[in-house]
Amino acid sequence: MSNITSAYHEMVSEKVEAISKDQILVTPEDDLVQHIVTSLCIEPLNVYLDERMRSSEREIKVDVSGDPRRATWGDGPCMVSGISIELTIPFTGDPQLLTIRPHSFYFSPLPSGQVMSIGDNDGHIRMVFDFPSDENEDRIKQAIQEQLKYLRQAVEAQRQYIDQFNSKLADAVRQALRARRNRLARHEKILQHLEIPIQRRPGEPAIQPIPVKKRIITTLPPPPQGGFKPEPGINNDVFESILAVIRHGGRSFERTPSTYTVHDEEELRDIVLSHLNVFFEGGATGETFRKKGKTDILIQDQDKSAFVGECKVWKGSKSLQEAIDQLLGYLTWRDCKAAIILFNKHNRGLTSIQEAVSDTFRHHPRHMKHDTVSETGEWRFVLRSHEDDARLIHCHVFLFNLFVEGKT
Repeated sequence: MSNITSAYHEMVSEKVEAISKDQILVTPEDDLVQHIVTSLCIEPLNVYLDERMRSSEREIKVDVSGDPRRATWGDGPCMVSGISIELTIPFTGDPQLLTIRPHSFYFSPLPSGQVMSIGDNDGHIRMVFDFPSDENEDRIKQAIQEQLKYLRQAVEAQRQYIDQFNSKLADAVRQALRARRNRLARHEKILQHLEIPIQRRPGEPAIQPIPVKKRIITTLPPPPQGGFKPEPGINNDVFESILAVIRHGGRSFERTPSTYTVHDEEELRDIVLSHLNVFFEGGATGETFRKKGKTDILIQDQDKSAFVGECKVWKGSKSLQEAIDQLLGYLTWRDCKAAIILFNKHNRGLTSIQEAVSDTFRHHPRHMKHDTVSETGEWRFVLRSHEDDARLIHCHVFLFNLFVEGKT
């Protein structure tokens, strides 16, 4: 069994190396990991030693010349009347696993019978037992049960190896991907150091999913036709700094809600902008024209978009859905950090709003996953760009409560 897991680890390296350079650089790491893991993950055997088994019998002649309990003469076979019992045992999983020893404690592959595959990933095991007709019934039963017990224990031992391998597969793939990305980055650095124009090799093939039996392999978006190009953006530390400024301002709103609940979306936006401009000199502007419309908050450095945000008064899930679409519509290929800032001015029940915010994002067609956030009233979602599935938008969501009784 260790041989097959070693072979699969070699296949991890081969899979990573087979992906084109542009595909490696442009595709999110999680997508690449999922793609390779789903193609290499070993599906363990399930052998159904229950009511789904079937048995049949037929009359045969059995050679008992080697039976020490019987008095036989001569060197030739001694044939007596006998019975042949055939068990048909269904299974699912990779049929090749039935030919592999679970580990060194097992003296033979499993099982001691003929494997007949029905479909791509299922079939049945045919086990045949021959006995003289006068054999004791208890001996027959014991002999068959011992073989079935061996089969059950061997499959379980094999499963332990497979589960251990599968649990480590994602880390092995991620490590191989990062090693190759680091190598590619070094190659790029060497070429840039030469100060000679770099010529991209045309027609580099995109990764093609390898069909695996009865599995759905995560496909990857094609790499950019013009090749990978480094993209401007902000790092996570700067993003968190921006969010901290918004968080501090929003919580000051909540401490004195009567002061701020009288303001509309645009006025609340201007207050948030004033806070941001304290820390990002000359960088935050409101109602800045961006591609398909206007966004509420934009922080940029020359033509590099660092942060795009939308300020909205909570008016329900439908309004939030439109805000998400609006935000994704603003974003160009350069953008990967965004935020939606929600203000509750008109609703007493904040818990139901929090649930609606989470549900609206999770059911959005461009939603990919969500990240854990420790702050109450905040969420972090990862969305796919409208224009490029490989472009991931990290959208942080704030919900600030400005509700004041009698001022709705």
